[in-house]
Formats: sequence, C-alpha cells, structure tokens
Amino acid sequence: MRIVDLGNPWGRVFLFRIRSPFGWDSFYGFAETPPLKNCSVTVTCNKKMAQVNQYPYEWSFNKIPMNETLSVDLVFKDENEKTVTKHIVFNEKD
Repeated sequence: MRIVDLGNPWGRVFLFRIRSPFGWDSFYGFAETPPLKNCSVTVTCNKKMAQVNQYPYEWSFNKIPMNETLSVDLVFKDENEKTVTKHIVFNEKD
C-alpha cells in the first residue's frame, strides 16, 4: 500500500497491490476527495489505461502476474486544466 498526498483539491491518494488466492495480483486506487466538477484522473498501469471523469475517483486493474513489477503513472487534471503527475513503482513484494 502507498499513500500519496496531492494537496487540494485531490487530497490523499491510496494505492494497493492486492494478492489474490487465484495466482494473480490486482491494483486498486482511489483519491480521497469530495465530488469535483470538470476534473479527471488518468491511470496507466503496465501500458493499460483507465480514465475516470467523475466522482468517485477510483480505478482497478486485475489479473496481473504475481512476479511482475507494476509501473503506474497517475495524471490528475483539475477544472483549470492544471495537472499533477506521479510515477509509482510496485515491486512483486509491495
């Protein structure tokens, strides 16, 4: 688990690598924020992309090999088109 504090308006972002009993991992995340107008989050996890354009700002990716490193890029865009980006790496044991 990782927690990243992005400040206003996004607040804290919680990121989880979840180990499944079925032989794969999942990646889940969400921004701890109230509903925001005209904002978006784009998440790229090992070349797969998800875009969230409305509240709740949460995402997930599943069936990730357990021994695969996760390379995660997060792009948060507010109503004024200001962007905040973060790059996070999860190793197989994170």
